[in-house]
Amino acid sequence: MPTAAIAQAAPAEDVRKVIHAGRLFDGVSGKLSGPCSIIIAGTRVVAIEEGFVSPAGAEIIDLSNSTVMPGVIDGHTHMTSLPRTGNSVAKNLTYSPLDVALAATVNARKVLLSGVTTVRDLGGLYGADTALRKAIERGSVVGPRMWNAGEAIGPTAGHNDWSSGLAEDVSRPEFGAGLADGADAVLALVRKEHKLGAKVIKILPSGGVVSQNDDPKHKLMTDAEIAAAVEGAHMGGLKIAAHGHGKAAIDAAVRLGADSIEHGTYADAESFALMREHGTVFLPTLLTTYKLHETAVNRPEALNPSTRAKVLAMGTGYDKLTRAYKAGVRIGFGSDTGFCSKRSNS
Repeated sequence: MPTAAIAQAAPAEDVRKVIHAGRLFDGVSGKLSGPCSIIIAGTRVVAIEEGFVSPAGAEIIDLSNSTVMPGVIDGHTHMTSLPRTGNSVAKNLTYSPLDVALAATVNARKVLLSGVTTVRDLGGLYGADTALRKAIERGSVVGPRMWNAGEAIGPTAGHNDWSSGLAEDVSRPEFGAGLADGADAVLALVRKEHKLGAKVIKILPSGGVVSQNDDPKHKLMTDAEIAAAVEGAHMGGLKIAAHGHGKAAIDAAVRLGADSIEHGTYADAESFALMREHGTVFLPTLLTTYKLHETAVNRPEALNPSTRAKVLAMGTGYDKLTRAYKAGVRIGFGSDTGFCSKRSNS
């Protein structure tokens, strides 16, 4: 972009920073160019100029010996989660909302410094994700832009029922925050999460991996419950993400209008054909699948027995990406990480 166009795009008084990049990677063309100057006004890149320019009053960031690339978007993070290796029951009963909030600020900074500038944070705890997003927007905490989901919504005895497996008299008030049974209850909770600050809705129609007493292959939400969540999210102008390991849950969520499927472990050819037909985005979360499998094989003591058994049964899951790609499915990147130890929340 010529210098005159830079002036038109960003008045001189608005130019705050200029990055002198030795090389610039273009994510659209896949090509390297440079040297060049990246002109930033406020929080936005407004122009790119060949060579190194230094507008009056601008802060110059010298990366003339480096390669600069656009920020990465991670479509599936959990920046308010804490590691669940080891004794997960003990940790459920000893971690507090304050532990979560403090850890989230550290996690957010680490995620940003890894090169991720925007996240879709799919399932926070205790409202800490909304507080974290607001703090980042205010500039009081360093972190990526966030599209946060609040509490993930699922059924009793499902993936986010933190009291599952505990004695009936052992509980905490927070354990039921994301639980809803029946279409009306699900719709009410979607609206509540929206009111409390969710920018995207996350539902849990299948069982999970690190949770207790549920099976990833099982469909745990009824069609009516899934449909209510989808309708409630879309009425509020929000996208809806569906955690889905088993085929039945995946296929139902796609047919009923979920915008994305997370994990997709046991999806088959029919599942991927449905995703393509409905334009559903698939996030295979391969990083967390790999990390969990590696842990289950090499450090089995770090996982509770039921989680290890599920992980070994699932395998590495690499083939699901290949099959989805060949089927013409839209694929997004999601790490399913976001906290300090880079563990999973599957």
